[in-house]
Amino acid sequence: QAPGGVVSFVLCVGNTSIQGTAFNVIVTDRLPDNMAYVTPLPSSWSTGGGAAPTFSWSSDNVAFSSTGSLANGQSSPYYLRWSFQQMAFGKSACITYNASVL
Repeated sequence: QAPGGVVSFVLCVGNTSIQGTAFNVIVTDRLPDNMAYVTPLPSSWSTGGGAAPTFSWSSDNVAFSSTGSLANGQSSPYYLRWSFQQMAFGKSACITYNASVL
């Protein structure tokens, strides 16, 4: 993508167990270098019938916050985290967010 262009990222996770529910599933992604976040979070998510994830963010991948809002145009390094309380067996979840190339 050229500078100023927007790239969509899709992150998916699945519980491949045939019997057990997965608890406290965490999905973390680092905003790539030379990119800026452009959409409010979560931009979209799909859990195959499960509950919505809790979203948080961090500039150091240590102290995550879910209060306030992530600034549009925030550039890397920035870490985005989605927490699912539980994921039933055989179910999956996908999260989408957008970032622009600087």
